Amino acid sequence: MYSKTKIFDFKEDPKNVRPGSILISEPFSRDAYFGKSVVLITEHNDKGTIGFILNKPVVMPLSDLMKDFPDIKTNISIGGPVETNSVHFIHTLGKQIPETKLISKGLYWGGDFKKLNQLASLGLIDQNHVKFFIGYSGWKPDQLKDEIENNYWKIGTMSNENMIDNDPRMWYNIVNQLGASFKPWLNVPENPSWN
Repeated sequence: MYSKTKIFDFKEDPKNVRPGSILISEPFSRDAYFGKSVVLITEHNDKGTIGFILNKPVVMPLSDLMKDFPDIKTNISIGGPVETNSVHFIHTLGKQIPETKLISKGLYWGGDFKKLNQLASLGLIDQNHVKFFIGYSGWKPDQLKDEIENNYWKIGTMSNENMIDNDPRMWYNIVNQLGASFKPWLNVPENPSWN
């Protein structure tokens, strides 16, 4: 069995969280949403934090998710446990989508759904430009800070292309790049009690 204390010898500074950061969950979480998850932070301020889980893909036609929206080839992921009846999106289209919010260089969050629908109808967007989320992840003020200080999350970065991708092995790929001290994370079973 793995000893949680031996695997966790890192300390993160919660001040490093900002829009565009990713959170990499520790491997022992049994949470249905956050177990071995990668979360993109889209908003972080004194009112709280909003993000989207990047690596919990959903296989379904986009038209099933949003009526009257063209069924384009795109990536859909469970965004988190909050407002699971809502749909959100990140994209690389910039100001082509009015009312969008810049997350980090070249990556945007939300905007005018009508304009997005129009671009999709014209065949101008696909899975390389936009990713949709069902629900979102949210933390009230200081909640994420406490979780980071308790080693629930490793803070990192990744390319926009990888954020838009729907790779279910994203968590493993990122942890593999964190270095030798994180390699034991890769061997923790989905349910640690199985070991």
